[in-house]
Amino acid sequence: MKLMAKIFGVIFMMLISVTLVTAQVSIGLKAGLNLAKDHFNEESINEFTEFMPALYFAVPVELGISDIFAIQAEPGFIQKGVKMVEETVFEYEPGVFRTTELDARTKFNFINLPILAKAKFGSETVKFFAIAGPEVAYALNAKTKMEMTVTNGITEKMEE
Repeated sequence: MKLMAKIFGVIFMMLISVTLVTAQVSIGLKAGLNLAKDHFNEESINEFTEFMPALYFAVPVELGISDIFAIQAEPGFIQKGVKMVEETVFEYEPGVFRTTELDARTKFNFINLPILAKAKFGSETVKFFAIAGPEVAYALNAKTKMEMTVTNGITEKMEE
């Protein structure tokens, strides 16, 4: 955690330094919904994975170096995760069948900081942008929630 604070501090000081040199600074807000669906190497697991909705928001700060080039930092928060839903019918004892339903969800929370180089193309009315650069991310926490229901009414819940 101390390392991340130092990294954010250095980046913040760099942004302040560049801001003093140039007058072209713009700040925005990004928010959205992240629909993640994991893919596993074992194909039999993939049929049970579903989309897991999660939040995303960031504060993009663009520092204009020239009319066609800028540096853009986007400190933000993003959630990622996986959801698995499975229903299985099994023979409990000869001639007696039961159904189990499994609903497992894992959600990860991240703070991320992409530092992007941004090139601008086009005219005043139509503009295009090319953006590329590295990203540093820090995993804040993860939470797993699992619920299994058997047809005889027994429900087990597990949270970590």
